[in-house]
Amino acid sequence: AARWLKARGMTRVQGPFSLSINDETGLLIDGFDSSPNMMMGHAPRYYAARLEEQGFTKAKDVFAYYYNDKMGVPPRLRATFDRALRSPHLSIRPLDKKNLARDLDIIIRIFNDAWSENWGFVPFTGDEIKALGNNLKMLVREDFVAIASWRGEAAAMAVTLPNINEWIKGLDGRLLPFGWAKLAWHLLARPPASIRLPLMGVAKKYHGTIIGSTLALGVIETVRRYHTGRGTMAGELSWVLEDNMPMRKIIEASGAIPYKTYRIYEKLL
Repeated sequence: AARWLKARGMTRVQGPFSLSINDETGLLIDGFDSSPNMMMGHAPRYYAARLEEQGFTKAKDVFAYYYNDKMGVPPRLRATFDRALRSPHLSIRPLDKKNLARDLDIIIRIFNDAWSENWGFVPFTGDEIKALGNNLKMLVREDFVAIASWRGEAAAMAVTLPNINEWIKGLDGRLLPFGWAKLAWHLLARPPASIRLPLMGVAKKYHGTIIGSTLALGVIETVRRYHTGRGTMAGELSWVLEDNMPMRKIIEASGAIPYKTYRIYEKLL
């Protein structure tokens, strides 16, 4: 593969990505003792050593954070959120499936703006947006998503998904004859045991400001309270770049802990 790329003028190879940094990203190098969450990879421990033997080196690490509401939200953080909600300038609402195209545009617009200066960023393509819309229609209730506006302008969002990996464990890889019914029952009849927050973003103009922190905390706390109210106590916030310290501080302030590390490798050709 490296020779094929070099013959076509490529000078560097990076990965693993499946198929872009917006999907499954990185090779698991730490956190092998628990199952992967939805759309997060898993690998045997020896994979990293084999890659490094082939001349691949670290390009960037990303973290997955684990949260369990049984640990409780720090009182100061809860008070900060309650105070923020009283601001006349802040409003937070769920996804509106009747206006899915409109809300999908808002989510992607905020994401592409918020992440535009992050390492490895590539904007969502039209096909990726369609796939996200199909997933949201099929897998989530409207309150799985929070969209925050500041002074009437959409400025932050958070999207959560059920961890369907927990639901398909007992299907032995088969939807027939009864696997589809078991999966449908999970989707329709009961809340998930855990969730994943794969998308979160705050408009770039609010980065590094108190308003930006308030918006980030607002959408995260809104979806957290919805899920815990239904009995879902555990979740994963992933992934986060190792050097994205502002976001890491907000996540860690909420009581989440880093529990898995994924490495993006690269090799000069």
